[in-house]
Amino acid sequence: MTSTKAGFCAVLDGPDAGWLTVTLEQGEQSYSFHPSHVPYESVALLAQALLAVLDGRDAVVPWNDEPIEHEFRFAVAAEQVELCVVTLRPLPHGETARDPVFTVSGAAHEVARPLWRALRQVQSHLSPDDYLRAWREPFPAATFRSWGGV
Repeated sequence: MTSTKAGFCAVLDGPDAGWLTVTLEQGEQSYSFHPSHVPYESVALLAQALLAVLDGRDAVVPWNDEPIEHEFRFAVAAEQVELCVVTLRPLPHGETARDPVFTVSGAAHEVARPLWRALRQVQSHLSPDDYLRAWREPFPAATFRSWGGV
């Protein structure tokens, strides 16, 4: 698990057939998972979450990586943001295990910028129609445009 902002990098690889590879790196630490586009439209939710973070609000982005799920939990305190990635695993009796697997913190733009760049790279490599075919959801272009360059 990581805990500082230095060298934070995010990559969204794909999408392909409704799946995506999400990789987060910081220093020598790396965490990857492979979410589906259902039941959450996580790419659009990520764009909205980055807007919230830059506006000083907490946000949560769910990702489905059957049979577990992930959450990007953005916590804003003063000028700092912490992104904690948590896995959610079902346990017996309807309980859920929540395990932090990656954490990075820093100023809002230091945490948001790598994620914004990852979204921008996906957008620049696929036409809107190709993205829709690959992810099976439209790219959140309007939300993305509304926050410009972080």
